[in-house]
Amino acid sequence: MHSRSGVGVCITIFILWCSAHNFDIH
Repeated sequence: MHSRSGVGVCITIFILWCSAHNFDIH
């Protein structure tokens, strides 16, 4: 349960970071 939550957070952060990077490049 805890591990799953951590994975979800990691994925969310990765998506947000990628989105922010894309926005910055654009």
